[in-house]
Amino acid sequence: MSSKSITNYNSILTDLKNKIRQARFQASLTVNAQLLALYWEIGKTILQQRKEGWGSNVIGRLAKDLRAEFPDMKGLSDRNLVYMQTFAGAYSEITQQPVAKLKKSKPKKGNKCNYATARCGNRIYQFSSAPRCKITLGA
Repeated sequence: MSSKSITNYNSILTDLKNKIRQARFQASLTVNAQLLALYWEIGKTILQQRKEGWGSNVIGRLAKDLRAEFPDMKGLSDRNLVYMQTFAGAYSEITQQPVAKLKKSKPKKGNKCNYATARCGNRIYQFSSAPRCKITLGA
């Protein structure tokens, strides 16, 4: 390859790597938003049924039955179902997907990943698709 071809190849490779990273990042945001909505729905259902007479023992049975049906899915423990119930109790409805409120940000110097930020009151939360990336959360 000529030096011009190598430069062109390196440019194309860099561009493709960036597109892959961006697509992976967007996919992780979508998955996180869907899981958040699912957890809220599960919590809401549990809250409604508790009002109609379900006892606290039903949560353990529900967790066991859900894990049996979805053995590869994490997060369906008794404790997590209680957290989902608490989450649904704290937020009576979810009107907009959280992803729509996220703002894309460029990596800070020294970070090798993209992240998105969301503001809730006076707190700023940052989400990253790269678990190895160290991100400092704003206050």
